[in-house]
Amino acid sequence: MTADSHPAAAGDREFLRIIAAETGLGASAEPFPGEAVARILSGWYGLSGTLKRIATEKDDTFLLSSGENDFLVKISPPGEDPEIVNLQTSAMLHIRDRAPGLPVQLPVAGAGGAFEFRVGSPDGSERALRVLTFLPGRLLSDAQPTPAQVRGIGAMLARLSMALKDFTHPRQDRLLIWDLQRFHRMRPLLDYVGDRASASLARRIFDQFDEHVRPTLPLLTKQVVHGDFSRYNVLVDDEVPGYVRGVIDFGDVVRTAVVFDVAVGMANLLCAGPDGPWDHALQFLDGYLAVRPVADHELAVLAVSAQARLLLRALMAQWRAIENPSRRDYLLSHSEMDWSHLALAQAVPEREMTARIRALAGLRRGLLHLAEEGNR
Repeated sequence: MTADSHPAAAGDREFLRIIAAETGLGASAEPFPGEAVARILSGWYGLSGTLKRIATEKDDTFLLSSGENDFLVKISPPGEDPEIVNLQTSAMLHIRDRAPGLPVQLPVAGAGGAFEFRVGSPDGSERALRVLTFLPGRLLSDAQPTPAQVRGIGAMLARLSMALKDFTHPRQDRLLIWDLQRFHRMRPLLDYVGDRASASLARRIFDQFDEHVRPTLPLLTKQVVHGDFSRYNVLVDDEVPGYVRGVIDFGDVVRTAVVFDVAVGMANLLCAGPDGPWDHALQFLDGYLAVRPVADHELAVLAVSAQARLLLRALMAQWRAIENPSRRDYLLSHSEMDWSHLALAQAVPEREMTARIRALAGLRRGLLHLAEEGNR
C-alpha cells in the first residue's frame, strides 16, 4: 500500500462527525456571561472576586482571583453529557483519595457538598459548572528542562497512572476523538491538509499505525488514564523535588491502552533539536519506566503511537480552525510547529526507534533488578 492510497471510508467520515460531537467539539455557543458566573459562584460557593476569561479548547473557563486563593471555573460546552463531566470529577477525587501526595488539580465542593451544578446558558441549553483548585507554577511549555527533570516528568505520569489503575466509572469507555484506539478512523481529517508534503507525511503515519499498532490493540493493557499529559497541562518548578509542581486538566480522561498515555507524553517532547528529535521523549520514557514497567509488545508500538498523537493534534487544529474560526488563534498556536517536528521524527526509521526504546527498557529493568538485589 502506498502513502497516497487508502482513502477514508464513508463510514469513517460519519464516525468523525459522531466522535467529535461526543468529545464536545461539535458544539458552538455564545460565551457564557461573566456576570452570570459571578452570581452563581456567590450563591452556590460563597465565592467572590475578579473573574478573567481564559481561552481553552471547548469549555468556558475563568480564573477567579478571590483574596488569598485563586480558583478555576469551568463550564462545559452545550450538549456534553453530564456523566462525562462526572467522569472527570470522579477521576480527580479518586486520585485525591488514593494518592493524596500527587499534586493534581481538584474539584471544590459547593452548596450541599456538590462538585457539579447544572446551569442554564443564554441559548437555553443546560451546562455543567465546576470550580477547581488553581495550581501555581510555570507551564512546561515555557520551560527548558534538563534531562533529569524530563525523567521526573515521566515518573510523575507513571505515578498518576498507578493511582488511576483501579478507578472505574460508567462512562470510562466514552468516545473521545483523542483516544488513539480510534486513530485509524481519523483519515477524513486529511481533507483539511492543503500542503502536499504534509499530506504525504500524514498518510505515511496512518499507514505505519495500521501496520504496527492497530493489530495489537486487543493485546494492550487498558485502564482509565489522564489522556492529555501535555506541555500545557504540566506545571513545573526547579525548586520542587521531582520538578513537577502540578498536573491539570482532566478533560480527556478515558479508558484506553496505558501505552497510549505514555505516547502522549512522548509526543509532546519530540524534537529537542534536529540532531536529537527523540532525546527528550526517551528521557521521559526512562523516568516512566523507573516507576512502572511496560511490556515488550507495548514498547514496540510506542514510536509510531507518539507520532500518531502529534499528527492527530496537527490535523485537529487545522480542522477546527476552519470549523470554529472564533478559536482559530488558540488552536493553531498550540500546533504551529507540529508538522516540522513530525518530519524530524519521521527521519529516524521506525525500526531504529523501536530498538532504542527496547534497549532503554532493558537497561532500566537491569537497574531495577540491581536495586532489588541490594535491598535484600
